Amino acid sequence: MNKLLPEIVPLDVLLRRRAEAEPGRPLVATAETSSVVTAREFLGQVGAAAAALAERGIGPGDRIALWGQNSLAWSLWFCAAAWRGACVVALHPALGPVDLSACLRQARVDWLIAEEVARGRNLGAMAQALFDAQRGDENRCPRGLTVVPGGDGVLDLSVVLDRGAPVPEPVGSLDTPLNIQFTSGSTGGPKAVVLSQRALLTNALLTARAAGIDGGDRVVSPLPLYHAAGLSSGLLLSLATGALWCTSHRFEPATSMALIEARDATVFQGVPTMFQALIELAGRRDCALPSLRLGFMGGAPCPTGLCAEAISVLGLSRMAIVYGQTEFGPTIAMTRGDEPASLALTSVGPPLPGVELRVVDPETDDVLPPGTTGEIWVRGATVMEGYFGDPESTAAAITPDGWLRTGDLGLVEGGCLRIRGRLKELIIRGGENILPIEIEEALRELPGVAEAVVVPSPSAYWGEEICAVIEASGEPAVDIDGLSRHCAERLPRFMRPDRCILRDSLPLLPSGKIDRAAVRRAVERDEWT
Repeated sequence: MNKLLPEIVPLDVLLRRRAEAEPGRPLVATAETSSVVTAREFLGQVGAAAAALAERGIGPGDRIALWGQNSLAWSLWFCAAAWRGACVVALHPALGPVDLSACLRQARVDWLIAEEVARGRNLGAMAQALFDAQRGDENRCPRGLTVVPGGDGVLDLSVVLDRGAPVPEPVGSLDTPLNIQFTSGSTGGPKAVVLSQRALLTNALLTARAAGIDGGDRVVSPLPLYHAAGLSSGLLLSLATGALWCTSHRFEPATSMALIEARDATVFQGVPTMFQALIELAGRRDCALPSLRLGFMGGAPCPTGLCAEAISVLGLSRMAIVYGQTEFGPTIAMTRGDEPASLALTSVGPPLPGVELRVVDPETDDVLPPGTTGEIWVRGATVMEGYFGDPESTAAAITPDGWLRTGDLGLVEGGCLRIRGRLKELIIRGGENILPIEIEEALRELPGVAEAVVVPSPSAYWGEEICAVIEASGEPAVDIDGLSRHCAERLPRFMRPDRCILRDSLPLLPSGKIDRAAVRRAVERDEWT
């Protein structure tokens, strides 16, 4: 066994050991309820959920889809699936009927569990209508549906769980699939990533070790469970370490602030836009958050200025900047706090223990020397099983000797990884290969620029031109002339935007990341002026 990797036990064993050793340890708290669920209570509810799955005939090899937002119920169903040897297909609560049907069909779901209401939408009614319309079609419809009454984080489990039912013996395995996550689709269509229980728990514990999170911490994580970071680095990290996991049905800065204060949280996890919103609220309230010590930021490019501001305004001891990919479970690298000052807020740190990383030429696959930008490849124990039902895409993503082609561009400097963008985001203008991230970093330096996204714009002359879409903060005011002057001072001529568009806001994915694909489509269709 690789000595760099932690010892892993199945989730049911972990939960039972915790309940026996520390029955009163707080494990889960949500913003929607005032109570905290202890280790003993959590185990009892997971057992009841496992009994409910067994009653429905769900066991090893089956796939259940969870359609809803963060809640105690979501975490119970997930752990119960591990207990029964089933795989959880995590579905986004904003899916419409067409996308819901497509996801169920793509992942060949056997049973659908839906919240009754999420975000003001009646998911239960939509699921029932779909189920009724497609009943009997095994290729399109699950064999069963469970609708949990309630919604938006407050669910009545008493209707669907019998606490008196006999708890079945665990039949789960570390090496069978536990989770199917659909990739975010920020740069293209989603794929169904299959992750084993071993990969998820290993990644969670390695992430905790690198971040310095342990059982004494209280983690506020509004990251959604239908994304790998919220599941592995949030819920599973907390369950594996014994830290208190605090969440809400969706992110609202005031809700997260209240959770931090109510639970004396020591860690806040979020994507950059979440941190920005929390900083703005803290600034308006002029309040200190003395319990917070660690920020955990990832999921999108983490601007240096934002990281520094978060440390200052939120009173953090440090910021852990995280780089990961759903296909890796997800964390790949993270700053630890011992990097050189020049790399602490400008890199994503070194790879996790046991993770091999190389930077290669995207055209030849030759390994490049440190300091040279190329495609990031990684290899390790937490790589995905593959894309569900898609062997061609799996073979394209994972080399025969186990290297995952991330599609991200980066370079290694001082043992730390710097991310330079996505391979597919390269702009080729008149034969020049241009990385959008370098232009975006320059634009974010300008006062009044809240966010910047650089995408290609079709050009009859250059092939592609550089289009910068700017979200203005409002103070101070930003104008096109000011942007042009700033770029002329900061960037070489071939990297200066050919076109700048000012917007009050940019489209976001539900994870909080900027929806680059939507920005690019809008620019290509000339929808914004």
